[in-house]
Amino acid sequence: MKFKYIFPVVFFIAACTSTTGEPDFPLDAHVVKPRYSKLFELAFTQTDTFIKLRDPADSTRILGAFFWGTGKEKKQGFVRLKNRNKVVALSAVFVGMMEALKSENRIIAVDNSGYITSKRTNTRIAEGKVISVAASGNLQSEKIFKLQPDLILGYFIDAKGKSELDQLNSKGIPVLYIQNFLENHPLGRAEWICLFGALCGHWEMAQAQFREIEEHYLSTAIRASEVKWKPSVLCNAPFSGIWDVPSGESFMAKLIEDAGGAYVFTQYRGAGRIPMDIEKVYKTGSNAIFWLNPGPCRDTTCLEQIDSRLKNFKAFNTGNIYNSTRMQNKNGANAWWEYGVLRPDLALLDIFTILHPEVANEHELVFFEKLN
Repeated sequence: MKFKYIFPVVFFIAACTSTTGEPDFPLDAHVVKPRYSKLFELAFTQTDTFIKLRDPADSTRILGAFFWGTGKEKKQGFVRLKNRNKVVALSAVFVGMMEALKSENRIIAVDNSGYITSKRTNTRIAEGKVISVAASGNLQSEKIFKLQPDLILGYFIDAKGKSELDQLNSKGIPVLYIQNFLENHPLGRAEWICLFGALCGHWEMAQAQFREIEEHYLSTAIRASEVKWKPSVLCNAPFSGIWDVPSGESFMAKLIEDAGGAYVFTQYRGAGRIPMDIEKVYKTGSNAIFWLNPGPCRDTTCLEQIDSRLKNFKAFNTGNIYNSTRMQNKNGANAWWEYGVLRPDLALLDIFTILHPEVANEHELVFFEKLN
């Protein structure tokens, strides 16, 4: 995809007032509020750039406030980032966004290099310029300290994960909590490219990329809204007897809705996942026309090995099961995580094509493949 246009950015001049004790942007700052994301904000003065990162559990609270630039004054409540050249990126998603902005040369470490599919970053890994600091699943703090990074791009799922990162933060390495995986709108996840653009010094490039992604996504959603039949869709697969299904306000549920599908668990509100036993899923979803993202499986034999009852599902018997593993390599690294988060427009077009091949038959699937 070629990004050909630089779209104008609308700035809002505002003096933010805080009711939660969070730091205010400077009075003369141009404040940029994302259109879809609820978890970050940006502001610009003539000399400095400011960001706030919000807590997904309570968006009125912040997880961090940072700034950088040539201004000499201290900014109350904001941590100054002295440099942004040596970055530890603890998610393949962050690597994908930095590579999209031609900023992968800033990355000096990742969580697990085996799960990176980005080509230029893999070259740097092979050259020893990027190392793993959590290959075993545990963060190796001493390794990180030796690298002397300028900042860490991290995320947390539970209190333990946050505590590990907080310890690094308390010892002088700024940690930016990038919780974009908890955005419930696909374009909200992709919109974080704008924050990365500001962070990497490629603001206009990031804006151009996001605007084109947004335009492509919305055009597909409009096409999908015109279909008369909305087939039912089931997601995921059981693991150790528990089936984590996306909630009705999740990223995946929104993709299905915008692709002209009827998600079978849309009545469950919230943006996360809901653990269920197979009996409950069977009652609601066994007659679903389509089945997406069935765990690690790339063939139906794998599903039968997980639980023999899965062969009784309608989609199993009609061959309408698709997984986002088309770009997965032999090591298990999957571009769905690096590239799919940034390109929800292609993910949406994939699902639209799967659900409505009679309308979208011109598209070759990018992320999804049919189970054998």
